[in-house]
Amino acid sequence: MKSALKMGALGAAILLGAHATAGAQVTFDRSKQPVLGPPKKVSLPPIVTRELANGLKLMIVEHHELPVADFVLLVGSGNTADPASKMGVANLTAQMLREGTTTRKSLEIADQIAFLGINLSSTNSWESSTLSLHTPTAQLDSALALFADVALRPSFPDNEFERIRKNRLTELLQLRDQGPAIADIAFPAIIYGAGHPYGAPSLGTEASVTSLSVGDLRSYYGVNFRPNNSTLIVVGDVTP
Repeated sequence: MKSALKMGALGAAILLGAHATAGAQVTFDRSKQPVLGPPKKVSLPPIVTRELANGLKLMIVEHHELPVADFVLLVGSGNTADPASKMGVANLTAQMLREGTTTRKSLEIADQIAFLGINLSSTNSWESSTLSLHTPTAQLDSALALFADVALRPSFPDNEFERIRKNRLTELLQLRDQGPAIADIAFPAIIYGAGHPYGAPSLGTEASVTSLSVGDLRSYYGVNFRPNNSTLIVVGDVTP
């Protein structure tokens, strides 16, 4: 009984409080836009820029809040550098970087990534290709050694290439049943024209991917993955 009385009193107090608040509400003139307050100050860390003798550009940002670092090798060539008869070569070249070097096999690279607790990935877009590394600074030396090996000495092994190409052909076949994917392929071709680099499918076509060889990937890599066509971006718990 006492509990019920207490709950009733609490409910009455809430109702009275709500009524009092409603009576004291301030009305706003919604026909006028509210006056904006002063913008918040944004303090960005300085960017250290350098250029090495071989033409490689460096951009370094110190950020010491966490013991991690990110490295991005940005190559200034992407899908638009695909030869007309070899659509998809840029994308496959980027995907194959992790699949073996002159000193490490694909599984050895995967094992070391897992052992070090790092992330090493590669991708590309219309105008660029990237190799990215995220690592704890405690593993920095080993992670950078792997990063450099993948960036500088990819071997494009035949067996891994055949596996990747087979997967790509399967992916292209599956895309035929996906409406959004069909639209993504058709829209650029309509806007830019099928003969324009932006109008070509970034993954290539079944015919172009089937015709590609390991030699095509090595040729693309040799022409485009050059120091004077690249920028290395470093952010994290590092000191220039």
